[in-house]
Amino acid sequence: MGEPFTSKSGHELVEVKIPNQDPEDKTPWASFVISPKMIHENKFGKGVWMKLQEDGAIRVSKPVIKGNRDIR
Repeated sequence: MGEPFTSKSGHELVEVKIPNQDPEDKTPWASFVISPKMIHENKFGKGVWMKLQEDGAIRVSKPVIKGNRDIR
């Protein structure tokens, strides 16, 4: 979980990154942003938890390199 920041619209948000399942996968981690009031530290160990509304949705994004560059 990153440090809280203020969006252009004035809302306080925090970026949450999701680690890759495969330890050999060196691509950037997927992430999403959420209000820091909606995410909480897990009191039983490492990690965090969040509560979503039943009809709520979150958009998760992962940077992907498109194309192939030949560097010489």
